[in-house]
Amino acid sequence: MAFEYESATSFAVPVASWSSIDYYGKWKALHYSAKKSFENLLVSFDMDGEDVRTYVISDLLENKDAKLKVSLMDFEGNLLENIEKDIKVSANQAQEHITLKKSTLLDRAKADKVFLYAELIVNDITVSENFQYLVPFKALNLPKPELSYEVKELSSTYEITLRTDKLAKNVYLSCDSEHNFSNNYFDMPPNSKKTVTISKRAFADMDTFKKALKLTTLTDSYENEL
Repeated sequence: MAFEYESATSFAVPVASWSSIDYYGKWKALHYSAKKSFENLLVSFDMDGEDVRTYVISDLLENKDAKLKVSLMDFEGNLLENIEKDIKVSANQAQEHITLKKSTLLDRAKADKVFLYAELIVNDITVSENFQYLVPFKALNLPKPELSYEVKELSSTYEITLRTDKLAKNVYLSCDSEHNFSNNYFDMPPNSKKTVTISKRAFADMDTFKKALKLTTLTDSYENEL
């Protein structure tokens, strides 16, 4: 008896899934998030009721001198509060360094228009960053950011430098390539830039890559709602 099978691609429909990589080997948002969670140095927030705690986590086997910066900003880039602290990052530990009161933060701004931004700086280089929003994502009053970019051709990759004027939430880069970007699905604070790379082997030249490259943010998904 002979059997006929339809190709796997004929069943390629959107689904809710625990997988972090799709059928073609492309990384989903979960995979980029998991990659970040395995970095040797991390800054992290924990919001428990009124308290917003900032932690630094180290998987290193030696202590590090660092600077921890925590800023309260609105989505337009106005700095409302800024705390800087020189810290000792203890080896192989998670330590709480800064605790803030949510009610105090919101004395100066509306919860749906601000965020906390933390940077861990070692030798004048930001080695980890994180964002903390004070309301659920669905309640955020997000602006429409003006995203711009420049592309530079390197020996084996294209380097994309992104810039934004306002908070850019969940920046997503896509193009017609089987390769993955070095980073994706990330947030960008106002008036900042970020650089990512991707292998150039799938493209004949830089113009071809530029035509294929697409940038979207969370606010773009609102515009596509029915």
